[in-house]
Amino acid sequence: TGIAYDGNGDLWVCGTNGLLLKSTDWVTWTAIASGVTKRLNHIWFTVSRDIGYAVGADGIILSIIPSTNTVSAISSGLPTGPGSMLFSIDITSEMSGFVVGNSGNILFWDGNNFYESPSPTQYALADVAGTSVNVVFAVGTDGIILKLMSDTYGTTLESRGVEITPLKEEYEESQIFTDYAITDTNPHNSSIFNSSRYKYATLYIANTLNQSISVVL
Repeated sequence: TGIAYDGNGDLWVCGTNGLLLKSTDWVTWTAIASGVTKRLNHIWFTVSRDIGYAVGADGIILSIIPSTNTVSAISSGLPTGPGSMLFSIDITSEMSGFVVGNSGNILFWDGNNFYESPSPTQYALADVAGTSVNVVFAVGTDGIILKLMSDTYGTTLESRGVEITPLKEEYEESQIFTDYAITDTNPHNSSIFNSSRYKYATLYIANTLNQSISVVL
């Protein structure tokens, strides 16, 4: 389930069986027809406050126009099934947003449409949040932290220098990625993968937990 403020004075809630509620006074709630019966996990509204989105099971994405209570299903491009469960959405600008979910699914929003993006992991991504188009993080199982950054137009991900350290303070080493290069003199089970839109780094860091951590730079 999820709750969000639409920026126009109203609260919205989503939940199981396609539940969608709206409150104009923050005390009483009105059911809004969602048109779906699947679970809805998260709801978020755009910066302009004129539209919102709810995401959930089977790759469901609903567009919501709060001024008219109009709800429409839009395609996520994902197949139906447990592996397409979407958990979280965050929109940081008029032309940039991300959705994450099961099986490492990442969807990018460009202000109009959602696009399936390549992902460095098959583990579930449980949440995504950011403060700007260039500061967005997704987290998930197995200690995964993804740093997602888009350019001015929300269509690419640019590499930045980021130091990655283990989840525990006790560690033997860390690795630093800067300017599309990997800086490390010792061989490890680490890899770097380039795509037209994203740059991924999968790290092996020796520590007390013997963890592998995947990061998008």
